[in-house]
Amino acid sequence: MSAKSLRRGLFIRLLVVLAALGGHGVAGELDLKRLAYDGEYPSSSSGESFAIELLSWRNPLDGERTYGALLKPKGRSSRLPIVVVSDPYNVYPETGDAVDVRWAKAVDGREEGEPLPDSDMEVESGVPVRIPVGRRPLENVAEGMEWYLNNGYALLYAFGRFYKADSALNDAYDVLGAIKVAESLPGIDGARIGVTGASWGAFSSIYAVSRAETPVQVAAVVGVFAPVDAPTLSDFINGFIPARFSGEDLEFYRSFFYSYWDRLLKSSKEPFERGAPEWEFATFDYAAENVRCPVLLICGSDDSMVPCGQSVTLTQKLLKAGKPAWCMVYDNGPPPWEERPLSHGMGEGNSGISVEALARNFFLKYMPPDVGEVEVEMRWEEVLSFLESMGQHVEAHPEDQRNMIEFLKEAMNPIVSYRVADMPEASGKGAEVFSRGLNELMRTETWSAETIGGRISREGFPVIPPREGRPVGSGAPRRRAEGRQTKSE
Repeated sequence: MSAKSLRRGLFIRLLVVLAALGGHGVAGELDLKRLAYDGEYPSSSSGESFAIELLSWRNPLDGERTYGALLKPKGRSSRLPIVVVSDPYNVYPETGDAVDVRWAKAVDGREEGEPLPDSDMEVESGVPVRIPVGRRPLENVAEGMEWYLNNGYALLYAFGRFYKADSALNDAYDVLGAIKVAESLPGIDGARIGVTGASWGAFSSIYAVSRAETPVQVAAVVGVFAPVDAPTLSDFINGFIPARFSGEDLEFYRSFFYSYWDRLLKSSKEPFERGAPEWEFATFDYAAENVRCPVLLICGSDDSMVPCGQSVTLTQKLLKAGKPAWCMVYDNGPPPWEERPLSHGMGEGNSGISVEALARNFFLKYMPPDVGEVEVEMRWEEVLSFLESMGQHVEAHPEDQRNMIEFLKEAMNPIVSYRVADMPEASGKGAEVFSRGLNELMRTETWSAETIGGRISREGFPVIPPREGRPVGSGAPRRRAEGRQTKSE
């Protein structure tokens, strides 16, 4: 690249950033539009239906339109907390945008059994890319998140433009624009905005809340299987993929990762060397320096797409910087290298602590809703498995003990009422349910509802031994903790 073209490229980039800085956060400048859409989301748990409002705004960086879906509980007079969900893989239909309409029709019109069309990125890069981009019906958009709607939260789904071969920085600004929209919405409390996403949605979430040039006020962010640091991801992709796959599989997976890689290339400074520190925004240090809200990161030890070290390292750097951060590592154990599939792994599959529970309790802690009580239904076996998993996790990862202690305190929060479906006598407030569970597991009277909080604060969470002959979560008999006296003794 010539010096002249380099200067021109940097000048154009500067103008784009300055344009983004000119008046971000104002609904008029985001050109917020409410689009005609007649749809609703029926909650399977409460039986209530929530109206879906289709919104469109301009990305604060490139000025192109992003789309989202707003869902709000009915009959709330107070200003609501809101969770912004980064959902980059859903292509939105019926927006009026020519690209959206064309892409949605291509996905909708495919013959049964045929693969989804390749991303538009292949037009830009000339490299075959096979990303199965699709969309869900709007009526199903809140699937898995309806607990928030039933307990006093609003939801805003930000649909990024993954199919447009854009830069990773623009992906982050798609979500940042959604945060700015949430700040401007009537009936929404701008001081209680949370952000969450998984995989590339987690990447977009983290870098939406850490933009130094366009800061936003966010109460909490939850990232699941989050890619964070471009240089180490480069080493992983260039090391793991060729070592694990060969032939057509290798060609496929290289093309799969190239779609993400190309987005990082387009976001970096020029000139650029792969693996060099020129990614000015996608590094551990940048995120740790510029994140300004509490962070919960969740990952799995057998993830072969995003190494869990991405979450662990960022957590360590955030803590070193004196910022509130927690990390939950699902310790699934790595399968043999030659057998490891390309996937996010088991995740919560062998644990009594679910991703949903971790995220829910994190938002309850930092941006509670204006309700007297929130309800969570669990089976009694799930309560016991939850407590066992916490104890085993503390034993395997001592550095996470603080995380587990704080989480248990939140689980006992009086605002939470646990309804235990298969053991009615254990139903009630969180402290009652969990103290009974600890009493049953530990067989000691010292773990009573009156003393549990203070004991954990003084002594930490007890390491609970696994039940004999089975993984956590099944129904085999429990083993008494070594060295502890039972009530009958």
